[in-house]
Amino acid sequence: MGSCAQVADKLQKAVVALARKLAVLMHAIWKKGAEFETKVAQKIAGTKPAC
Repeated sequence: MGSCAQVADKLQKAVVALARKLAVLMHAIWKKGAEFETKVAQKIAGTKPAC
């Protein structure tokens, strides 16, 4: 393994990559106008998933 600074740099790059992927996903949901509900929210509301 590398030094502490190298590990921190890799971790920061991974966090940024994940944030970008989530941003793309959220933008697609927003642009489509789709509703997004987690399984927990559906269970609380007593509704079934659309798919």
